[in-house]
Amino acid sequence: VGDSIELHCASDEIPPLTFIFFKFNGPKAQRLKDVRSNEKFAVHQLKVAANTGKNYSCQVQASGINYSRHSKIVQITVQDPFSDPVLEIEPSDTIFEGDSLTIRCMVNFTPLFLGVQPQMMIVKDAIAITTIYNTTTAVFTTTAALNDTGEYECMAKWKEAMKMTKRKVIVKVPVSEPTLKSTRTGDNVLEGDTLDLSCAVLKGSYPITYKFYKVTTDAALYQKSLNATEAVYSITSVNSEHHGTYSCEASNTVNQRNQTKRSQYVTITVKDTSWWKYIIISVSLAILVAAAILSLCLIRLCKNKDISQVDESDGTHQGEPLQHIQGSIFLGADADRNHEGDYTNIMQPEGNGANTDRNHEGDYTYITLPEGKAYIFTGSDSE
Repeated sequence: VGDSIELHCASDEIPPLTFIFFKFNGPKAQRLKDVRSNEKFAVHQLKVAANTGKNYSCQVQASGINYSRHSKIVQITVQDPFSDPVLEIEPSDTIFEGDSLTIRCMVNFTPLFLGVQPQMMIVKDAIAITTIYNTTTAVFTTTAALNDTGEYECMAKWKEAMKMTKRKVIVKVPVSEPTLKSTRTGDNVLEGDTLDLSCAVLKGSYPITYKFYKVTTDAALYQKSLNATEAVYSITSVNSEHHGTYSCEASNTVNQRNQTKRSQYVTITVKDTSWWKYIIISVSLAILVAAAILSLCLIRLCKNKDISQVDESDGTHQGEPLQHIQGSIFLGADADRNHEGDYTNIMQPEGNGANTDRNHEGDYTYITLPEGKAYIFTGSDSE
């Protein structure tokens, strides 16, 4: 395989001649090629492949001759320069993380081709990891890890001849300790919201079984087997019953033994949203009370304005003498700020008609009186 061979057909007939080459598949002949030649022979070249091994013959046709004859049949046997490759994996196809993994690719030569030196390759997932020339064996050794899992090929090549074989290697890895996380900041959630709990591992051979627990019960709340390093448990419409402490488990099977690891504990606090109702009611009552107070103030303000307008229109207390007693001015208990102004203290004369023209006018005084109080001012006519 990979070589080239020539089929040589010769005749004693006088040229020019036509040589026809045939290949036999059982009793049926397949016409391969016609060669016209001015010589008494012709050549047909073949590239040897695995299916080249068959029976061959040729036929000659000469000008002016109405007959032709087939040659004797020649049998061609195609032989590979080496055997089918052998791929050995130690200790086995299923290996455990941390063990020594050895992959060996080998071929054997047939006696006819002793001394042929092929190219040997070990390929993982279509990438060559070891290539060795002029030898019959290639070896790859490593400490098994999860990423060593995959399909390995052993390839042997010489000229156009190439053979290969494949085997799959699985490196089993126990699950690492899982980590439980909540999607809520600070592990707090309001009633009615959705809570997602995530259980994740850094490594572990698939499939991995995840289980979620609450400390108040031994039964798993939720479980699922996945070809993934993370599982999520969703709780919709959270209520007070979901308040509590949670954990999760991750497990897989390695070396026919179940490997189980438990996460840390996470406490979920469910907050009651009913306090919003009390806030809304309190705010509503405060608004109603404020509105009532504002209405009363507006009504009183309008009433005071009306009284002021009446006083200005009828001249109450403007230029008129107040009720008075000698040496004093008395303002009743209903005095209000409408009594503000300038006043004159006038003394009544003693006796009937005596000194009636005496006018005891004093210096005027500007008086400001608070509402709702009575005041009495006393003193002599000289004060």
